[in-house]
Amino acid sequence: MKKTLLMLAVFILGLAVGAAFVWHKFCEGSVCLYAQDVEFRVNIAMQLRLNNQEKLLKDLDESLPEFVQALQYMRKDQWQQQALQKVKTYYQVNQLPVPPEIAGILNSLPPEPVPQHEQKWLEATLTKVGEASPLAAIRTIDGKDLDFQGQVVLLDFFATWCGPCNAELPVLERNIQQPYKADGLIVVAVGRGHSISELEKFRDKNNYTFFYAADPNKELFGKFATNAIPRAVLIGRDGKIKFQSVGFKPEEFIALKNAVKTELNRP
Repeated sequence: MKKTLLMLAVFILGLAVGAAFVWHKFCEGSVCLYAQDVEFRVNIAMQLRLNNQEKLLKDLDESLPEFVQALQYMRKDQWQQQALQKVKTYYQVNQLPVPPEIAGILNSLPPEPVPQHEQKWLEATLTKVGEASPLAAIRTIDGKDLDFQGQVVLLDFFATWCGPCNAELPVLERNIQQPYKADGLIVVAVGRGHSISELEKFRDKNNYTFFYAADPNKELFGKFATNAIPRAVLIGRDGKIKFQSVGFKPEEFIALKNAVKTELNRP
């Protein structure tokens, strides 16, 4: 009898441990799925802002605080923290006021770690924001000499074979070149490692309206970095670097767009 009761107790204990394990996994999955849903909403909002579709953002922006508050009460794990960081970045890069009900939650987040590959990109950068640009003029593939003095200039280093570059260029044309060329912005796509003839073929195929400059020996690129494209460098009227970024992410591009607007509004 005692042996039977002992076996029954062991069986019940086993069931309890198994149930606890399954429940733990279920909770973990729930946090993960909910966090991914929050990130998905933020990504949609980023894309809408990137493409000047602010009118479609009302419901998304109004719902974010509720999602953040709900996420705060779930178990703190990598998924929860990643989603909260994504929301924080959304408010920061779009220069939006953080709703007071979630300001404390977002402000208490630890600094977001830089991914290893992005750290390598940063280490390849030779220039800093606030420094004088190592380039003060450039010649386009049409033979036009562009003097940067007193101008707001955006250099975008790219290559025709680069996937992220080809994803970025139409966004650059649509969201920066077209809206701000009438305000005097000069956009130059610098073909790293490309000849004039290669860039002429690329230009004729894609019909972008910004300037192109050839950099066959990577001498121009070498003034700013040792590696990694696409790479954007914004130069202000005073000849100093105002913004620079590597890679193509919506949040980085929105920050670039905001920097362009700020510089164009400076006297």
